[in-house]
Amino acid sequence: MQTRFRKFKLEARKYLRHQMRDKLSQTRISIQLCLLALLFALMASAVIILFRLLLQWANHFTQTQEWDFTGSIGDWRVLLPLFGAFLIWLVARFGSKRYKRMGIAYVLHRVKLHYGKIPLQSAPGQFFQALFALASNFSVGREGPAIHLGAVTASVLAEKFKLPDNSVRIMCASGIAAGIAATFNAPLAAVVFVLEVVLREYKVQYFFPIMLSAICGAVSSQVVFGNIHEFDAIKVSHIPLDQYPLLALGGIVLGVAAALFNHSLIQVTERGQHWPLIIRLLLAGVITTLIGLVLPQALGSGEMAIGLAVSDNPAIWFLLAVLLAKIVATIAAALGSREGS
Repeated sequence: MQTRFRKFKLEARKYLRHQMRDKLSQTRISIQLCLLALLFALMASAVIILFRLLLQWANHFTQTQEWDFTGSIGDWRVLLPLFGAFLIWLVARFGSKRYKRMGIAYVLHRVKLHYGKIPLQSAPGQFFQALFALASNFSVGREGPAIHLGAVTASVLAEKFKLPDNSVRIMCASGIAAGIAATFNAPLAAVVFVLEVVLREYKVQYFFPIMLSAICGAVSSQVVFGNIHEFDAIKVSHIPLDQYPLLALGGIVLGVAAALFNHSLIQVTERGQHWPLIIRLLLAGVITTLIGLVLPQALGSGEMAIGLAVSDNPAIWFLLAVLLAKIVATIAAALGSREGS
């Protein structure tokens, strides 16, 4: 009797699981899909919050964001990029050799060709390399680790739950939205980014899980860090009509500069990918250190450069110098990227 009851329970469980998979595989919105997206978004937000707390602790210890070390070669913090390069090399040296690719491009590749299935082994390298790069003032952004870590967390959980491929893709996109929202406290921007850049299509069954995940990520960030928006200093200003030709000219110049930056970034990355990783990292560290001695505002993820740009009456030549230094520092950071190794 007991054996028969166990067999009945097993069959009932299999039937319910089959029904759930069948419902999730359909191209329509469902409550189950939204609830799973919320659960996975909560886990992804927890990973991002841990990352932010560690980065906050490191920045509090080094105080590079508040301290101007222009020309102060005697302070050990000037050499932070070199220390960071060594730590990144250690992570790459002892990390996974098979799953070494990471970042936004890798996530987009997995979403497009593999239904968003991202191996868990790629997460530790992304977590610690991004943490060391940001903590040591390399010119890199926080969006890369936010997207990768959010995607891999949701993707691994979706595969653990044995969800159908289309649902894994939606969960991966939801994890990305949660990661971006938890990093920048910007849920609307997270939703737009995922729909426009990651999925590149608008469907109802995508929109609701992604929106809920972004809200979950933003709320999680606000609970831990408060309702803080890092770019509140940027205000919308009224521009007189007679200034529009100058504005258009500025847009053309910046567009050309961005195109040249992208071209240079690709060229340098392609030429340097055959060099040993330790050489590329040391070169990136040396270039970043030298730039920091002259224009420390060009280092880091961009907060100092943006703060300078929106301050009262900044000198135009100084802004141009910071822009050029930022371009060089970012290309140097890309040269030290492990993805091309």
